[in-house]
Amino acid sequence: MTVKTGSEYLASLRDDREVWMQGERIEDVTEAPGLARGAHTLASFIDKQHEEAHRDLLTYEEDGERHPISFLMPRSADDVRRRGTAFYEWARWSNGMFGRTPDYKLEFEGGTPLSKESRSGASIHLALDWESCARLAPN
Repeated sequence: MTVKTGSEYLASLRDDREVWMQGERIEDVTEAPGLARGAHTLASFIDKQHEEAHRDLLTYEEDGERHPISFLMPRSADDVRRRGTAFYEWARWSNGMFGRTPDYKLEFEGGTPLSKESRSGASIHLALDWESCARLAPN
């Protein structure tokens, strides 16, 4: 998945998802009191992927396209460190309030192929599941 903009992320939230808060259905999570600021803050973090100062920290290049660092399948200790540095920045920008950004499940799945268990037949399933998660992540 190539890098989205914050506007694209916000537009992706304006769909037919069903969200309820305090007993009322929320039609647009990007405008609802109590949710809008979080959505727009996350959108501003996503926009940082396009800024020259953060581009190499938050994204990687593959086949001539930029991708969010969360999609980088770690194949070395350096890859793990690189991803960790980027995730630390996201946490720092939010003062730890976004401890689980929407791509957190990708991080769990992305690290799994490095585990001892990945050498078994289960590794194929885990790699495919990681690919599924990657397609669904917001950035």
